[in-house]
Amino acid sequence: MAMKRKYDAIIVGAGPGGSSAAICLASKGYDILLVDKARFPRDKVCGDGIGPPALEVLDRLGVSQKILDGNPWRIDGVEISSPGGQTVRANFCYLEGSVKHGWVLPREKFDFLLLQHVKSFSNVQVLENCEVMDLSYTGSHIEGVKLKRGHSLEELAGKAIIGADGVYSKIAQKIFFPGGISQNYAFAVRAYFNHVEGLSHYIQIHCEKSILPAYGWIFPTDEDSANIGVGISSRFLKKRI
Repeated sequence: MAMKRKYDAIIVGAGPGGSSAAICLASKGYDILLVDKARFPRDKVCGDGIGPPALEVLDRLGVSQKILDGNPWRIDGVEISSPGGQTVRANFCYLEGSVKHGWVLPREKFDFLLLQHVKSFSNVQVLENCEVMDLSYTGSHIEGVKLKRGHSLEELAGKAIIGADGVYSKIAQKIFFPGGISQNYAFAVRAYFNHVEGLSHYIQIHCEKSILPAYGWIFPTDEDSANIGVGISSRFLKKRI
């Protein structure tokens, strides 16, 4: 496969990390390729919370208004309950920084809004439904990526390669873990529920004795609906099934 156009940076993964990197670099005039194996909008298992420090970053990236247009639910803090039934509330107003609140916005909507902003830059090419299969080398020097687009294989060059492809990162595996990435992952399930009573402007983390060492969460998405889920480290999973 012959090398084609050479980009200043190739970013693998178009989630919040990859899209933020693309926006930052593109705004400085760099020529960017952003690749993701999914086609957006796509869902992602997550609590959907966006904390105050992240909102400061989104403001610097120029996407705050687009997030507000997505009608997120304002979050003023976190409530954590213990196995013994005690509850502690921590308010974001005590945090350092200019932003004293967070948002809850489903990842399907949040990631899509970020990617749409990326696409507004003329110096960014976005390839969706396109999987990076391997890195390409000249000797020991990384020259670019080998990717699969449809039924064809392509090799594209980049001065820098940014791996933002998540916990199963193929880029991290190729560079840092050639023998395979550790299998100590976390497992989570979540669903969106309507007509939920007692919601507020706080996200909730529940360490219920009946599900330990797992934990549960309730992240309100509006006044009577919420993202509700359970997460656990994979090393404890068999003990709880």
